[in-house]
Amino acid sequence: MSHAVIARLSAPLVWRRPKNMARKLAEFGATEAGSALDMLRASELCPDPRLRRIFLRHALDEARHARLFRHAADQLDPRARHELSSRAQSHQRLRDLYAELGAEAFLAFVLRAEQSGEGHFRALVNELGRSEPELATLFLAVAKDEQFHVAYSAHWLTRLAGPRRPARIRAERLSSLWLAWRRAGRQIGERVSWVLGVLLYFAVLPPFALMLRRLESDDPGWKPARSLPSSIEEARRQF
Repeated sequence: MSHAVIARLSAPLVWRRPKNMARKLAEFGATEAGSALDMLRASELCPDPRLRRIFLRHALDEARHARLFRHAADQLDPRARHELSSRAQSHQRLRDLYAELGAEAFLAFVLRAEQSGEGHFRALVNELGRSEPELATLFLAVAKDEQFHVAYSAHWLTRLAGPRRPARIRAERLSSLWLAWRRAGRQIGERVSWVLGVLLYFAVLPPFALMLRRLESDDPGWKPARSLPSSIEEARRQF
């Protein structure tokens, strides 16, 4: 399911209450801030001066987007930026993807991420054009920047990878699917753990405690030992 479809389906739930809107905008700001750090790092490591300049421009775009999203979140709920989930907070940290992936795989990652971002923001423009015109204008401006990021990353990926371009794109798609599966599995695991914990606390422990109470002696307190140890070694053993 594409990000654009997800945006259309989730819009009635997310973009109707100010608190939810502020939280989502704060998450966008965190993601853009982390992307700015990665693009800035790529501009430091890239040996090609032309691509290095484009990476720097991309980093500045992402930093501006982060400021805009955070400002919009503050207008709705100033607490939203300080109540981000641990997952959202992790997105605003440097991941150093250029050093980890190399130039070609990094450009494939940028291409896929920016295509998803552009589709997501344009879908939000269509959904919020009437109800939230200011946010729609913000998302449209960001989507136009994402369009440039898609164009340059596609051009440079073709230039560097050549015939390897399709393979790089397929590998990036598989990697993104694997990461999405891991995120879904982690979220499902957290929900299942919570449900099992509640069931254990309310359905298992009370009957177990009642059973122990019925089995206990009516005379509470310390009980005399049934037998005394016959040696020091036996006294040292607790069980």
